[in-house]
Amino acid sequence: MEKVPGQKIVRIKRCPKGGVYSYINSDADEKAAKNLKAGAFKLWCYLRRNCNNYTLALSPKDCEERYGIGLKQYRGAVKELEEKGYLVLDQG
Repeated sequence: MEKVPGQKIVRIKRCPKGGVYSYINSDADEKAAKNLKAGAFKLWCYLRRNCNNYTLALSPKDCEERYGIGLKQYRGAVKELEEKGYLVLDQG
């Protein structure tokens, strides 16, 4: 996968979907909404749009265009997601 400066390679690891009528895990949504600041929650929503085991180059520019997350907020959101275990760096 090709990446440009400022991007991180991310692989999505999703919990099983929640609710009979939902393609998202409602419990995970509620937990994230309560535990994350606005920017981190937006970034989490950006990431959860992808299927399980999907790999992407996380782009600050794309996050800004789609969710209105500025670069400073993006960096803080990535840090918060990492600290709280929503985003885990793959060292391999």
